[in-house]
Amino acid sequence: YSQMTETEKDNDAFDIAWDDMGRSIKLYLDTIDINILTLLCTRDITKLYPLPELPSLSNEFMNTYRNVMTKYSQEKNEYDVSKFCYFCHRQLKGLLVTCKYCKKSFHKKCVNKERGWCEAEMDTPKTSN
Repeated sequence: YSQMTETEKDNDAFDIAWDDMGRSIKLYLDTIDINILTLLCTRDITKLYPLPELPSLSNEFMNTYRNVMTKYSQEKNEYDVSKFCYFCHRQLKGLLVTCKYCKKSFHKKCVNKERGWCEAEMDTPKTSN
């Protein structure tokens, strides 16, 4: 971990925060679903589970995010969204695909992860630095 660049550490921290947020949201929604089922079956509010803390990103994550965005804006004088993947918001590098309709570029792996995206609408992947 100590040999990682600052950007790699930031990306790693973002991945961890994103995963934590996903788990928090799932727990929150699962608790709501269980409570709804309990009410439907028993009509007894005393058997409901308390809701977990409302999912949110940590202060540490938000501070890191602000620092990264400030650094990007200082380096580029503006945040050029066309140079970042629509899904993961990281710089467009590696194997990329472009939508035939909107002409936006994405990481191929990000498009594969997203449900509902039709790969037939994507141009042939191209490699970028």
